[in-house]
Amino acid sequence: CLQPPGDTLTRKSFYDSIRLGCIPVVFREDDLFLEQLAFSKVIDYHDIWIYIPEDVIRNGTNVVEILRKVDEATIVRKREAMLRYSKHFLFPSTGGMNASVDEPNSLSLTLQDLYSSVRAKTIL
Repeated sequence: CLQPPGDTLTRKSFYDSIRLGCIPVVFREDDLFLEQLAFSKVIDYHDIWIYIPEDVIRNGTNVVEILRKVDEATIVRKREAMLRYSKHFLFPSTGGMNASVDEPNSLSLTLQDLYSSVRAKTIL
């Protein structure tokens, strides 16, 4: 799933693609971009996405041809990582039979990030 730049560094479709099992194809992977991604301290997004430098595209290289060269083993590894991390983008429902307090999800990871940020500021 191609993830071209939008109005912000991150887009909802990026997370949707992970949840739906479509490997995100990104055109930047600098620190600023990585810091903007949800749960970037917990999720190694390099395990999930395929990176194609933006200048390669500007030079007229065919994206489809680049993607066709990605070997099957890489695709399998990235899909396994997406499956492993996709639970991080779910919000738990109350009382559901499949709910687990042990598995990280959007709510618990957001609260952890918030706690870490507040704690870091009070220590300074």
